[in-house]
Amino acid sequence: MKALLNSEGDKVWAYVFPKGAVPVKGFSPFWAKVRGVEMEVYLVDWTALTEVEKSLIVNHIADKSGDSRTAVEAEILKNGLPLRDALVSCVPIPGRYF
Repeated sequence: MKALLNSEGDKVWAYVFPKGAVPVKGFSPFWAKVRGVEMEVYLVDWTALTEVEKSLIVNHIADKSGDSRTAVEAEILKNGLPLRDALVSCVPIPGRYF
């Protein structure tokens, strides 16, 4: 299942997901506290990412936060990687329609 990024999401994540599709674990967002702020998020399917994508994300978060790459990756593995709902246009649900 993939979330399709909106134009704002493309500005943030196009360097990792140039086609604008991010693998997520569910088709509905849920409320979570991210760095102390409540927001709706999707959970990125970390296991569906390539090693290059994982490295780009970890490096970006570490550079932005000032945390070590090891600490960032450990946090992602422990709690998951949230993707803000505000950056997503939709999550298409595969299926047939009659």
